[in-house]
Amino acid sequence: MSDHIVAVGDKQFTAPHILIASGSYPRIEKFPGSEFVMTSDGFFEMQELPKRMIVVGGGYIGIELAQIMAGLGVKVTLVVRSIILRQCDRDIIEALMRDMTIAGIDIRLHTSFTSIRQEEDGAYKMILKTDDAVEKSIIADKVLYAVGRPPLVDNLKLENTGIKIEKGAIVVDDF
Repeated sequence: MSDHIVAVGDKQFTAPHILIASGSYPRIEKFPGSEFVMTSDGFFEMQELPKRMIVVGGGYIGIELAQIMAGLGVKVTLVVRSIILRQCDRDIIEALMRDMTIAGIDIRLHTSFTSIRQEEDGAYKMILKTDDAVEKSIIADKVLYAVGRPPLVDNLKLENTGIKIEKGAIVVDDF
């Protein structure tokens, strides 16, 4: 093979430029209670609306799905490790946060958590990480974990090409 040939099954395709759009998968780190969270994939499989939802993650997917749920009448708490949409202009972020707050979303910036546990009534309790010994928590019916979607590149056999991978992603040039 070369950098200008792609094999798909038993067929080969040749082109001067090849675009690799491999998709992604939802990332879930392991933590106590990680088995209770759903990802953006699971979000679209819900059969009924929860009354309360915690959304973990301040990226595009977490922000978008938090707004959708709030628009549908769900009480949403957004838990973000630092700030929302870190790569965006500060003025845009401030306007978006103002609109999200008006929509009823409880935004918790600079907030992390230690665990999630299921209560006897089926609800989920997220234990927040605090500097003091007082336990602080949030209760919800669903927890959406939206902290990133790494690219699906592992089974593309890129080692057979000159394509480089850094930090789990394909290295691209200026074009």
